[in-house]
Formats: sequence, structure tokens, C-alpha cells
Amino acid sequence: MVVGCYVNPEHRAESQAEGKTDTFAEASLDVVLKLAGSSGVAKTAKSQSREPVCIEDVQSCAFFVRREMAVQHGIKSICFTRGPSGVIEFGSRSAYWKRTARSAAVPEEALAKVFKSGASYAIFWKVLDAEYRAVTDYILPEWAEALRAERGNDETYVSKSKEIGLSLSATSLVASAINLDKHVEER
Repeated sequence: MVVGCYVNPEHRAESQAEGKTDTFAEASLDVVLKLAGSSGVAKTAKSQSREPVCIEDVQSCAFFVRREMAVQHGIKSICFTRGPSGVIEFGSRSAYWKRTARSAAVPEEALAKVFKSGASYAIFWKVLDAEYRAVTDYILPEWAEALRAERGNDETYVSKSKEIGLSLSATSLVASAINLDKHVEER
């Protein structure tokens, strides 16, 4: 099942311009796929080679179980890659993936290490509109459920973080961490 999604603002705007109230990623939130099945997610999860599974033309792919939904939302191509505890799916309205996108680096080892050491969530911060924004996240399902039971709502540190933007200057910890990485790389 989908535990989180990120939708690029341009894609969201295109979907809204077409009169859609959600995106393909959001429509997929209620979908549950069987690990033993033949979906792209299952094929990727079971792959011994760890190679991404890419579908260049969703409409003609027989094994893609969400084909109709993808077509309705204008998705033409999709890639699946293994992550630290699941499969990461990314899609596009274009019908062609550049080779570099097919093997986009997912910080799998770093994510696996932080979750094994006790982390309950991860946030990916990206520069948008001249500030750092939380563009995607992952929350351990058991942590989200415990918070829901305690508070009676879905509010978390992560959901609140998505509401704010952080300065690109070194006054935010996110900026400080990125600037430190740049400084180390320059040495």
C-alpha cells in the first residue's frame, strides 16, 4: 500500500487545469497490491537484480494493474525502484524516460541506517520558491497510528513541517546541513 506521495507542483496544476480533483499518486493512496502479484511494485520488490522496472507506455502494458487510472490522470510512463523497506514509484506525463532517470539514486543505505537506528520519519527538503520545502516524507506506519490513537487526528511533526518554508541562509538546520556538505565536498 502507498504510505506517502509527492506531486510536483507543475503536474498538480496540469491536473487541476484538466478538472481533476486529485492526481494519479493521490488516487493510488487507497490501492493495495499483493506482494505475490504481478504488479510493477511486486516485480520490483521480488527482483534479485534490484534493477528498476520501467514502463515506457502505461496504456499498452498488460501487467500494470492501475493502467486505467494512470491513463485517466495523463500518466504515460512509470518507473519502480527498490527503497530501504519498499518500492518507490515515479511517473511522468511523457512517454519516454531518459536513462539517467531510470537509475535515479535513492539514498537507500542512508534511509535504512536511520530507520534501523530508531528514526520514526524521514523528510526530503528541496529548494522551491527560494526556500527549503518538505516535498516528500515517510512516517513509520506504527508511529503514525500511535499518534492518531493518542491525539485523535493525523497531525504529526512531519505534517506540520510541510506547512512551513525554511530560509536558504545558514539560520535553518536544513540549510546548515546542506552548506556543511558543500563545504566538505570542496575540501
